[in-house]
Amino acid sequence: MKNKGIIRTVAGIVASLCLITSIILLSVRIVCFSRSIYLREYEEAETAFFMDTTNDELMKATEALLLYIKGERDTIMIDIMLDGEQTPFYNEREAEHMVDVKVLYENAMSVMLIGFVAFSVLTALQTIVFKKQAYKSIINGFLIANIIAVLVIGALAVFALCDFDTFWTSFHHVFFTNDLWQMNIFTDRMIQLFTGGDFFFKICMGVVVCTLVIDAVLLACAFFFKHRLKKKNAWN
Repeated sequence: MKNKGIIRTVAGIVASLCLITSIILLSVRIVCFSRSIYLREYEEAETAFFMDTTNDELMKATEALLLYIKGERDTIMIDIMLDGEQTPFYNEREAEHMVDVKVLYENAMSVMLIGFVAFSVLTALQTIVFKKQAYKSIINGFLIANIIAVLVIGALAVFALCDFDTFWTSFHHVFFTNDLWQMNIFTDRMIQLFTGGDFFFKICMGVVVCTLVIDAVLLACAFFFKHRLKKKNAWN
């Protein structure tokens, strides 16, 4: 009986970790493709002024980038008005880097879908195998998985808050196998576009906040159902 209890709990934790991983990646998608975030950052950093263009033109360049990552555009290359002339905004090095970024995004979205499917399958199997006891293992597993996730995300958030440059550099060393991400602020407009106002730091913090909001809703549901089950004497 004790071994069965351990198995139920572990199954619940694994399923919930799959779910939380998918929620994090979903948050990346939500935040990174929120056009309003980009426009607000351009306005606050006065990026258009320094690049001698308008926010509308910068958003055209941004839209080309986002559509390319999502596979809705063949290239990031686009001409916009710079210094009163139609000028290619991105260069070849930036285009090559975005090939890697697109692959990373596609892999992340695949992991996200696999995570949601794995959670659904594992939860269904627990319900079939453990029947009434499954509710307890699913909820307890989710609560324990949240503790693990908070510790991991919290550690990464502290790392980013203390030294974001090192955090961001480490991220690129882990996920990219070349140096195309190392851009020159004097020649590469992509880095000029995203330099002002600690843009990438705010994006990362936005992902953390989005994840916490979604997870908080699920936690509230977990505690609600735990309370209902205890009230009906169905928890033990």
